[in-house]
Amino acid sequence: MGLTLRIIRIILCSFMVFIACLFFTGVLNSNLGIDRVKTIFDDPNIPDSISKHQADARYVPYTLRKIIFNQWVYSLSIVKNALNFLNIYNLNKILLIINLYPIYLGFLKSKNKWLLVPVLFGLLAIGINKMVDARSASLALLPILFYYYAGGIKFVDRKIYLTGLGISLLFLI
Repeated sequence: MGLTLRIIRIILCSFMVFIACLFFTGVLNSNLGIDRVKTIFDDPNIPDSISKHQADARYVPYTLRKIIFNQWVYSLSIVKNALNFLNIYNLNKILLIINLYPIYLGFLKSKNKWLLVPVLFGLLAIGINKMVDARSASLALLPILFYYYAGGIKFVDRKIYLTGLGISLLFLI
């Protein structure tokens, strides 16, 4: 019973974070309608590049070209967008780079490591969007990150944290 309840909790929390990230990034509007223009699935460049690669990849036999260059390019685009969101500038703008230190310690000391799954679903929702505003996209992820931050701040070395805090604040200027 405990494992089933935990799986239901993970699924429900992941779904809520996914929907919240879609709402905050503007993919879902207030009528719960999907704005397809803001998603990568509306991008005409991806299907064009798939067909171009299928035609131009002369080093691969034709039957393998259809297998290698197919709709999985969308998943690569989602990963690329999510990793572009996680660049150092955005992380410093959202939560200051030094705050990753207590978040990491809180994750290590926490019994609720399953909360990483909703964060991954939030990154999936961020990756679906073409152009992501970093602050609005992270609003759904901040409660989970704050939970880990609150759990890890008591294990932080104060000298390292205060030095890193000063450096992180200088990078904001």
